[in-house]
Formats: sequence, structure tokens, C-alpha cells
Amino acid sequence: MSSNAFDALTRGLSQQAFSVPVSAQDRKRNKKKNQNNGGQDKVLARCASQIPACTALAQDSCGDDAACLAARTTCCGLLGSCDFTAFATCFNDVSAP
Repeated sequence: MSSNAFDALTRGLSQQAFSVPVSAQDRKRNKKKNQNNGGQDKVLARCASQIPACTALAQDSCGDDAACLAARTTCCGLLGSCDFTAFATCFNDVSAP
């Protein structure tokens, strides 16, 4: 086989590779990738849904102490980003005498 014939053959194959339609398996893979993004939104929504309960706990435990309530409510805001370590640290620091 001459080199010209080989070049022509390989060029034809490389062009065919780009003209192949997307397979069903690739579409499923993209669909799963999009579903995973929705999962992250659900996690963040669940974290944010805990803020009202945290605020109610802060109101119950602080009573009429406005400074205590403000500090603990600030800590509750950390739940919105699912940063539980920062929330626990903040709440413990505020609760310390």
C-alpha cells in the first residue's frame, strides 16, 4: 500500500469519527450528570430549611437577651451553606460563658 493511499484511508476514517451521531449511552450519561446537579440543589434546600428551627431554638434559649439572640441567629445563617462545622463552632463559642 502506498503512503498516499494510506493517508487517504486514515483521513477518511478520521472524518467519519466526527460525523457519528451521539449514542444513547452518551445521552444517558449527560442526563445523569444533569440529575446530579439537581441533587446538590436539594441538599442546599434541606440545609436552608433548618434555619427557621435554629432561629426558634435561639429565641427559646436566649429569652430577652438581644445580644445572645443576634449572635446565635448569625450562627444559624451558616446552615444555609451546609457548613455544619462552622455552625457548631459558632454556636459553641456564643454559648460559652
